[in-house]
Amino acid sequence: ADGFTAPEGYTVKIDESTGEITVTADESKLNKDTKEEFDVPVTVTYPDGSTDDAKAKFKLDTDGDGKPDT
Repeated sequence: ADGFTAPEGYTVKIDESTGEITVTADESKLNKDTKEEFDVPVTVTYPDGSTDDAKAKFKLDTDGDGKPDT
């Protein structure tokens, strides 16, 4: 979304044709202070052309146990 800046250490890409959101972390920039949960603002467009603003929540699992570390 316009004006959105990903937290330090993350890159966020949105494929506007599919709506898929990809978040990647630069492991060299991750540390104990890295934000582990954040929202990405998105605009949802329905088949009838109407829209809604929403947030896609992302949570980081830094220790690999399958659960977000929040």
